[in-house]
Parts: sequence; C-alpha cells; structure tokens
Amino acid sequence: MIASQIRLLIADEIPIAGGVETIRRHLVPVLRKKCEAVVLAVPGNRLAEIKHLDWCRGVTVETLAPQRWTNSRAAGAVLRRLPFRKLKKATQRIILATQTERLRELKTKHAVTHVLAPCIWSQPVPRLDVPSAGILCDLYPGLPADLRANMARWIEEADCVFAISEFTAKMALANNVNRQSKIQRLPLAASLCVSQPRFQAPDVPFFFYPATALERKDHFTLFRAFAALQEKHPTAKLTLCGAGTEQYSSRECLANPALEEARMLLHDSGLLAQKKVEILGQTDWSSVEAIYRRSPCVVLPSRFEGFGLPLAEAFAYGLPVICSRIEPFIEQVELYQMGDMVRFFAPGDWRALAGLMADYASQKWHPQLPDSDLRQRLSRWTWDDIADRVLAKLASL
Repeated sequence: MIASQIRLLIADEIPIAGGVETIRRHLVPVLRKKCEAVVLAVPGNRLAEIKHLDWCRGVTVETLAPQRWTNSRAAGAVLRRLPFRKLKKATQRIILATQTERLRELKTKHAVTHVLAPCIWSQPVPRLDVPSAGILCDLYPGLPADLRANMARWIEEADCVFAISEFTAKMALANNVNRQSKIQRLPLAASLCVSQPRFQAPDVPFFFYPATALERKDHFTLFRAFAALQEKHPTAKLTLCGAGTEQYSSRECLANPALEEARMLLHDSGLLAQKKVEILGQTDWSSVEAIYRRSPCVVLPSRFEGFGLPLAEAFAYGLPVICSRIEPFIEQVELYQMGDMVRFFAPGDWRALAGLMADYASQKWHPQLPDSDLRQRLSRWTWDDIADRVLAKLASL
C-alpha cells in the first residue's frame, strides 16, 4: 500500500489542551492532504466544537462512543476515579468494550485501513484487524502506575509507537528493550510564523512562560529568578499562561507542596500586588499567538519535558529563549541549529536564570534572526516531514 491510499482513523479519546492540542492542530490537516481519507473520532461532548475548527476542514469527525453505551461510559468515567482496584478493572473493561465496538463501526463505515492515536494516555489499544499506531508524548517521573502500564501495553500490542523525541524514545526503550523495532523516533516540529513584524523590543523587558501548572514545569525557579531580576530591572514584566496557573494568584493554599511553594513566593515577594506578573490561566491558541507576536523573551525552566513544544513555538516566531539544559530542549536546538537564539541554564538554578534574564533585559544579549535565515533553519524538519514519516511507516505495516 502507498500513503495516498491510506484511509486513516484517528482515535482521540482525550483531546487534551496544550501540547497535545498543538500536535492535533498541525498534524491532522497535513495527514488529510496526503491520505485518501481521515476520520477523527472524539468524545461526544467535544464533537460539535471540534467539527467547526479550521484544522478539521476536509476531515470526517465522528463521536467515539456508541450512543447506547453513553450511560455506561459516563458511569465508567466516575468509577475510574474511585480507589477500588476491582472497580477500576471493571471500568477499564467497560471503556475497552465501548471503544472497541465503536472503532469497529467506524472501520466498517469508512473502510478504514489504519488507526492512529495522537496521544497515548489512558486510551486502550485498538483491537481491530488493521494496523494500529500511537504517539507517545510523555513518560515523566511520577507518572501514575496505571498510565505507565497502559503505555507498556501499547508498546507490546500496537504495531508501532512514535516517540516525540530521542529522549522519550530512550525512556520507552529502557523498559521495553525487546521492542526496539516498534518504537520510532518522531520529533515534533516548528511552524514558521512570519506574517507579523518581529524583533521589535518591547518598551519594557518582557518574559513569557506558557506551561501548565505542574511540579516538573518548575514555576518556583522562575518566580525566584524574576524576583531577583526586579532588583536591577524593576520595570520587567512576566506573563504566564497554561492550565492551572491561575492557582498561583489565589489566596488559598494549594495541595501540591511544590505548587504551594511557588504560590507563596509569588505573594510574599509582592510581584502580584505590584502587577509585575500577569497570570492568564488556560487560554486558547489565538491568545497565546498574540503574546508571541508581542516579541517577548520566552523562558522555559522545566525540569522535565517529553519534547517541549513551547521551544519550537518560540523558534517559529524567531524569539530568543532562555531554557533549562534538558535533553529534549538540546535536541531541538541542534535540530534547527538555533544555538545563537538560546541560552541554557542548569535546571533549578535560579541565580543563573536571573543572570540570563538580566542580560536580556539590559540588551547585552538580544539576538535577532532575519526571516530568510529563520525560514531556512525551520525547513530542516516540518510537519509535512512528520506526516510523511508516519504514513510511510503505516503503509509498511
């Protein structure tokens, strides 16, 4: 079979916002151009919304669960949260049965030849008689045991698993040494965004961190560095967005100790009261894009990433980046040859981060990259290349 003959069913159990949403937004329309047909199956409560998104043009959007199973599926979603092993196992069987039945219906209805999961999370492995593959996005420390076990099942039972970075592929292989042929490295990509003028320095030093409020995103290190920066650059501003970040502006204590430490620092330092930090919470892509177009310096203090799409997004806008020296970030810098646009610091080293932010604020380091150079660098690896690699592998199965 050749790629243009593939009729692809994308089974998307949990349309997670953030990085997974970015994968879907960029990859689905490219796959549609290259395949004979693409069918996107999503939860029923997201069906109407997703059908009308721009990136779904030409894509057939279906609900993931059979109508007669709706109540059982809803009950299963509740039971899965209960701390009873037997109930959890029963719930998993219900979910597997409903999804398998529905995927079989869609396979027959649309003459599907292959199945792809855009993010392996809690979604069960498709039990169909066509090749199946999934994209493995994250294997972070502290990943719940049931999710880790499900990812292991995918590696065992699916025909192929795509890991979104060399680092993620190595982590997957560490516990699945006999499945090397199944795990394929598939780095994500930066999409060129040059429709607006760039390289215009803001009136005041402006830093941006788009990330969910999670311990591994290390907002605490950023807040401590930014508080230190205020001593020499009191006009500097910091903008945050991402699911859960609104918690940092709350007066209520947070259950997670790391997030609570970050929240307390933000309040005790006076950064919120002085309106030095803007917290937007979960925002849609158009709002995030508008911030990128204001030409900030992007700061990424993460201690762990599966890939780290905000770095690729910053590259897409030709923005300077200060980020932690972790493997997925290093991979991207090397892939796109963007070493002149990035400054690294050791994860958790707030003093080093504060120093690099001060260099940017004082314009000691303020790199600019002409559009022609940016275009050439980002052409090294694109979403078209990703789609070609996915389809070539699927066609070979």
